[in-house]
Amino acid sequence: MGKIYNDQLPPVKLKGYLDIWMTDVETGKVVETRHVENDIVDAGEIWIAELLAGQYVGGSTMSYSAGELGYGLQYVHVGTDATAVSQNDYDLATGSVSTNYYAALANDVSGTTNNVIICTGTFTTSHGNGALYEAGLFSSITAPGSETSESYRMFNRTTFDAINKDTSFQLTLQWTITIGALTA
Repeated sequence: MGKIYNDQLPPVKLKGYLDIWMTDVETGKVVETRHVENDIVDAGEIWIAELLAGQYVGGSTMSYSAGELGYGLQYVHVGTDATAVSQNDYDLATGSVSTNYYAALANDVSGTTNNVIICTGTFTTSHGNGALYEAGLFSSITAPGSETSESYRMFNRTTFDAINKDTSFQLTLQWTITIGALTA
């Protein structure tokens, strides 16, 4: 069999969306909800290709025990910059992300066909406060240094109209990511 080239393979289709809800911690009532389309950036697509090939873009074999890439999506970061999403984004547009602007994810592979990943991150009253305009899924709390960083990676980035969060609210972000379609 001859070599198979990328342009001969059907693309792996990723579709995603983000649901956001803010809850008043005193009353327990949801005071704001959002449904936002998801943008998988080039860095996320490269990350998937690397995981499937078992090697970094540069060609070295991946070491899952030594790097964040092998651990999958671990954190949601939020930021205060509304700059539009670009396919070559590898970090949030906010200059730096402090510990108050990331939360650990609870991930679940679910759905009736098991090709759906649901990632949920919650910001308590003392975290993620301010006028928030952007969010993304990451492999680490550390921001990546490039699109092909071998230690940390951003999977996606999305922007939205301002969500004004303060210490009276808890903010939950839940991504639903569908990977292609399973066939019988």
